[in-house]
Amino acid sequence: MLKRPQKGGSFDLWSSPIGWIGAVARDGLLVALFIHPDSHEIRERISRYFPGALPGEDRILGEVRHQLDEYFHHQRRVFDLPLDFTGIPTFTALVLRNLSLVPHGETITYGDLAKEIGRPLAARAVGGALAANPFPIVLPCHRVVGAKGRLTGYSGGEGVVTKKWLLEFEGKRS
Repeated sequence: MLKRPQKGGSFDLWSSPIGWIGAVARDGLLVALFIHPDSHEIRERISRYFPGALPGEDRILGEVRHQLDEYFHHQRRVFDLPLDFTGIPTFTALVLRNLSLVPHGETITYGDLAKEIGRPLAARAVGGALAANPFPIVLPCHRVVGAKGRLTGYSGGEGVVTKKWLLEFEGKRS
């Protein structure tokens, strides 16, 4: 996800059906989301990557929590949050921005996503970009699967177990 510490910001931390979610915001933009079964691990990651971040001061944090709560109550399929792409490499940003084109309840393979962005031989690079997704769920990297629909890699929560849960959760919607 993140490779080096960034300046402070504000954070919120709450429980969800897939474990704890930690959101970090700065200047009205969502900077990162963390998903993990252990709230202490999320606090540690926030401290490590966002030293000096304070609880709940940025105005966007309430909206992040609200939209994710709507998602988990089957009331939201698309997120409308301001995201901070500062410091994200160009290729990674291209891959992440194209994730929003994968509809709720559907999947795409790494290879097909590579084709969508005009880089048909870059399936592995797409996987690397998705592993660095600082906005899981909001930018739905869980909807990207391996060849023949095989579930592979997910950096949030409990990994592939969480990815499977999210895909099944979305599949239940009409």
